[in-house]
Amino acid sequence: MFYIKAEYDNFCEVFDSYHGIYNFLRNQLLEFEDKKKTSSMYYFEIQTMLKELNRFLTVHQSDYRRWFAFYEKKKEDSFVSLGEFQKEYPRFDILMYDFEALNEAMRKHAEFFDIDMLDWEYEKITNDCER
Repeated sequence: MFYIKAEYDNFCEVFDSYHGIYNFLRNQLLEFEDKKKTSSMYYFEIQTMLKELNRFLTVHQSDYRRWFAFYEKKKEDSFVSLGEFQKEYPRFDILMYDFEALNEAMRKHAEFFDIDMLDWEYEKITNDCER
């Protein structure tokens, strides 16, 4: 669901997207709570998704954003591709591992909701754009 290509995807923008998804899911939970359907399997699935997103964002986004702003100023006088720049992040490997773990978790949630994630694969999107 959350396919990441470190050489192209700006992680700050990815975090912004994750916040948007997080807010959407929170609003969905409110719909269940208003209708007293908190025992629904959908409610628990959404609640699990929120917890996974929250953990990921709590662990990574603040540190990364602070590093990005600091390092961007430090590198102002020279151009470095986004992919090279992001790989300089001291916790890059951990971040990428957690991106993959979150992607796998969200893939399972997408299956639960019967969402076809094949349309969202990076290779399919790239091929569609090249046509």
